[in-house]
Amino acid sequence: MIRPTDAAQEPDLRGLTKAEVLDRLHAAGRVSTAAAAADVEELITFRDRVSIGDIVVTSDALARENLIGCITGDYSFLGPSPVEDYHRIRSVEWYSRCRRDDLPEAMEKATRYRRTILPLIVNEDGWLAVG
Repeated sequence: MIRPTDAAQEPDLRGLTKAEVLDRLHAAGRVSTAAAAADVEELITFRDRVSIGDIVVTSDALARENLIGCITGDYSFLGPSPVEDYHRIRSVEWYSRCRRDDLPEAMEKATRYRRTILPLIVNEDGWLAVG
């Protein structure tokens, strides 16, 4: 599952090591080492490990819905941002929307995750079948 993130509003992360990203988060005022370390992992995962073809789920919290789609583009940094204040992006082809309350229990529980990136606990076919 992927939710938009722009931790500490740092510039483009291409070419930065984990240590350099962590230094930037600390410089931006992230005082909690645990929170900064978790942010670094999510940023690096979004930049390096999420791949074209991966199935993604993101929440529309106000509508209590999830959007299911497929990553179609590489990591990029856009300024100005095309979506609110999220500068780190990947293009996605959205397949469907589903009401969170209509999901099977295990899938609905996965949508309660509070961080940005979480591997899907149910196979991709399960997510593609909803909506």
